[in-house]
Order: sequence, then C-alpha cells, then structure tokens
Amino acid sequence: TNEVIHSGVGADRKLLLEAINRKSASGGTALFPAVRDALNYLKNEDFSQYNVSVIAMTDGEANVGSFADLKDAYSKLNKAIPIYSIQFGDASIRQLEAMASLSNGKVFDGTTTLVDAFMEVRGYN
Repeated sequence: TNEVIHSGVGADRKLLLEAINRKSASGGTALFPAVRDALNYLKNEDFSQYNVSVIAMTDGEANVGSFADLKDAYSKLNKAIPIYSIQFGDASIRQLEAMASLSNGKVFDGTTTLVDAFMEVRGYN
C-alpha cells in the first residue's frame, strides 16, 4: 500500500527519515500508483506560489498498477505537473521515459550516485 508521509518544513527532516527507515521492502514496485497518489496530493496546491512537481525514485521495474491508469489519472487532473524520475538498480528506463513524456518531465541517472541525481533534479526544476 502507498502511504503519504508528511514532512512539513525542513526542520522535520529527522522525523521523515525515521518514518522512512521504519519501512521495509516487500518485493513489489508500485511506481505508477505511487506517482498517481502524489499527483492527487498535489492537485490542490497553489501553482502560482510553488513550482509543483513529482520526483519518483525507483530501483525496480513497475509490477503493481499500470501506466494506463496513471495516464488516465494524469489527464483527469488537467494540471501540468512534471514527473521527474531518478533511475537506479533495475529500474525500467522505458517506464520512466513514458512518465516523463506524459508530463513534460525528465529521467535522471542515479546509477552512480543518488545524491548527485537528486541535486540535478532540484536544479532542473
């Protein structure tokens, strides 16, 4: 199941990291449902005050949910929210490029260093 963990402000980063560290992998990669949930979470943000985007980090090929469901949800939002992806491990570049194409996003290579890839995403946005 997908869960939204609220981090609030930057000062809450320790609490966010603790919540993430309590999670464990179960073998599934629910990339498309997670991105869909993130888009739904952001749909009511004030686009005039914020640069709204989704950053998806994945190390596996999506095997839960479908791109068709994500595409349908994205079109129903009627908002231009770019989806940026950081690829590492066994992530499917084909799936990530499909999300980037759908949303005018981009795929970043995290196979060497995730920190550098994340910094590149933040600079790109």
